[in-house]
This record gives sequence, C-alpha cells and structure tokens, in this order.
Amino acid sequence: FPVTIQKESGLYKRWLELHRSMREPINTQYLPNEPTPRQKEAYVSYDELVRVRDSLAIGSDDRLLLSIYTMIPPARNDYYNLRIYRNAADIGREEEGNYMVLAGNGESYIILQKYKTAKIYKALKIMLPDNLIAEIEASLKKHPRDHLFVEKYKGVGGPYANSGSFNKWANNQLKSMFDKKNIVTGK
Repeated sequence: FPVTIQKESGLYKRWLELHRSMREPINTQYLPNEPTPRQKEAYVSYDELVRVRDSLAIGSDDRLLLSIYTMIPPARNDYYNLRIYRNAADIGREEEGNYMVLAGNGESYIILQKYKTAKIYKALKIMLPDNLIAEIEASLKKHPRDHLFVEKYKGVGGPYANSGSFNKWANNQLKSMFDKKNIVTGK
C-alpha cells in the first residue's frame, strides 16, 4: 500500500534534510561556475591554441584538428564520420549523416544532422571560411580520403566508427600537443 507524504511528513523532512546536506558540497562547487584546480592546470588559451596550430606542419592531422576547433564557431564535436563531397549535386537525398561540401566560391560548408540533440535543434549548417578550406585542402592533398578524419589504427584508414573513438583520438592528440593531462580550452 502506498505511503503518502502527508502521513510520513516527519520521515520526508528527515530525508529532505539528509539530501540537502549531501548536495551542499556539490552545489557549493558548481553554483559559482568556477573551474576546478584540475581545469585551471589544464587550461589552454585561445591565443596559445592558435600559436601551436600555426607552428604545426601544413596538411598534418594535428593542424587540421586545431584548425577545425579554432577557425569556426563551436557547435558540436561530431566530425568523426564527416564525409567530404566536392559539390552539393553529389549528395544523395538519403544522406542522413554529417557531411562537408567543398565547393569553393564561398559555398563550402559542413552539415551536422546526426548528433545527440538533433531532434530538437535539427540540422546545423556551418559555413567554412577560406582559411579553413585551405587547411582542409592541404590535408587532403597530403592524405587523399573521402572523410575529414580517418582512423589509422592497424591500417584501417576509414572513418571513425563512433564519436567515442574519435574523441579519444582527438583528446590524445591535444594532450600530446600541449603536454597536458586534461585539456580545457577557452578564449
């Protein structure tokens, strides 16, 4: 038989007090929205990201990764299976994944339509600036492929199977570039 809050108000009040006391240290940390000591130690400024990016070899995967993160506004991190098309006419109507169109003439863009909150926010279109297009083209010239980022583990050479494997690779690259345990970036 169900217990009503009214019948057991003393028990409920005790539970509520315990719950509040347990949540207090967590709320104290999160309410001011300040970085943790670990985040402060791992912080890399935007200027440092750009400095390191510009020091890397043109066409390298690391330079491309930093270029994607620094040359367009942050939207999503769903570049793990980003197919590359040379013009919009090549895209089939059934294309449901994320893709990039490198058409030139100011018509290059990324479409993200497969991501965690896509049902709410629908497809995102990100226009690509000329400097990012140049970085992508240099990378494609050095390593021809049909996806922006590809796995090189055991000679696979295809797109990443999921966002987790791409994020693991990207985090490892950032850690090695900046010699940090955990990377936190900001402007």
